[in-house]
Amino acid sequence: MIRLTEKSFSITIIFKDFEAIKKELLKDDFAKTKVVEENIKNIKEVYFSELYLDKAIDFYGAIYIKRKDCPNKTFVVGNAGAWGTLSNRISNQLKCELIHFDFNNFEYKKRAGFQYTNYKKEEQRNVQSNYDQKWHFLAKGKILFFENISYYKKKNITNRMNSTILKEYFSNISYFDVDSIFDSNIVKTIYLKHLLVKNK
Repeated sequence: MIRLTEKSFSITIIFKDFEAIKKELLKDDFAKTKVVEENIKNIKEVYFSELYLDKAIDFYGAIYIKRKDCPNKTFVVGNAGAWGTLSNRISNQLKCELIHFDFNNFEYKKRAGFQYTNYKKEEQRNVQSNYDQKWHFLAKGKILFFENISYYKKKNITNRMNSTILKEYFSNISYFDVDSIFDSNIVKTIYLKHLLVKNK
């Protein structure tokens, strides 16, 4: 079994039901320029073959997921910042919250952290550790209910925020393991696909 978080993986939780997200998504100008495929049966295989571990230089696609164990949340996975921007725009339109989790273990770019925002721009939270010649740690904004701030006091920066802590935080919100995002609890999906030829 491939564990998504062992390498590099990003996922966004939008605190809104799937049907509302779908309606707003299909109206968005950015989305209108992409291919939309709904309820693909082998969505896990599609993700691993077309999106997983691709560098965020080009937008290849994003998968929006409805799960029966989280009916009031929509989960989004993709390979580039463009889909994150789109999720932000949709959450602003629908006046709802979102949290983006970033498990980044590429050799050239190591980072672990989360960003919380909602349509009230003054309510934001950003916690991350990242490596740029040396390790840096950032914690900004009002502490959220799912956090354990005792981690942030540790001497070693990589122990203040890392993939293990992010997985714990994700589970505190969604009540399932992030590595199980493609399990049998999926009810519906939308694959927003950009027809680019990848240079492999």
